[in-house]
Amino acid sequence: MFGVVVIDDDRQVLRSMEKAIPWKEMGVVCLGTGTDGKEGLQLIEELAPDIVITDIYMPVMDGLDMIRELRKRGYAGKIIILSGYSEFEYARQALKLHVDDYLSKPATVATIREVVEQAVQQLQEERREKETQERLKQKISLYETFLERQWLKNVITGVRSNGVPQAYEDEALFLQKYPLLE
Repeated sequence: MFGVVVIDDDRQVLRSMEKAIPWKEMGVVCLGTGTDGKEGLQLIEELAPDIVITDIYMPVMDGLDMIRELRKRGYAGKIIILSGYSEFEYARQALKLHVDDYLSKPATVATIREVVEQAVQQLQEERREKETQERLKQKISLYETFLERQWLKNVITGVRSNGVPQAYEDEALFLQKYPLLE
């Protein structure tokens, strides 16, 4: 399951999002809601959601400033803007902040669902890629350890794996890697 946080100063929008969107069907749980960007930052820091859905125009701190701060802090999750403002300048700023989607209010449940499902698919793919990379790193680490042991054994016995005596440069390379053994 992935977590989502919804930030919007319109409490009716927040209630509707919590009740009307079939979060569980999409493999998502709504972790919480906030009514302005400052509250949203605190909520996101506490709950570490995978997806943030936010309005732009809110009191205290607007959505774009919140997103800017999130990106500064290294937040790598998906961000979806749901706003009543469809001015090009807002969309341009959102693109610069690597927002994943920009929806104009009022958005239908079907549209929100489609965008959230797309974000979930991307998150699943990123998770699979990360797991694959971790497995490869582990395999390389094990293989590297095996090769180092084999090489050390060959240095000590003076035999290469193909039966030819070790050259002095092999020993020098080993001592460069492990200077404490000199």
